[in-house]
Amino acid sequence: MANDSVWPTAGLRNIIISGNNIQQFTAGSTIKAGNVVAFHGTGVDNTVWAAIVGTTYTCVGIALFDAASGSLVSVACRGCVAYGVNGKDNASIDAGDPVTPATTPGTVSTKALTGGVAPGPIVGYAFEDAANYTDGLKFAIDIAPSYLTPAA
Repeated sequence: MANDSVWPTAGLRNIIISGNNIQQFTAGSTIKAGNVVAFHGTGVDNTVWAAIVGTTYTCVGIALFDAASGSLVSVACRGCVAYGVNGKDNASIDAGDPVTPATTPGTVSTKALTGGVAPGPIVGYAFEDAANYTDGLKFAIDIAPSYLTPAA
């Protein structure tokens, strides 16, 4: 992961809250437990990276364990509820908000539903509120990857 400055110093454990759709992929970059992971814009078979807005494309889910680049990583996928981390580039996330990759690898921010916001990938929907990032903050995400096109 390129930037650890917003990641909880103690790391995240017990990531999955519910669900059993767990898939294994090859890590294309260093991945931490709780990172939102996605396929890279260039696409590599069965390989995921810590999601970054504008670099990765289709969100897959949330990593359950730390993984070095090139090793296998278990990912909670569609239908699971798991913990993720709010990125510094977002003021707050409200329960029910769609969440999208942020600028800090593996973190998320809110995807606005109106106001001419560009369409883009989302990892799912927040199950609870998340204030702007503070050390150790995590919040529940209903994993439902899709491509959101906001209303005009």
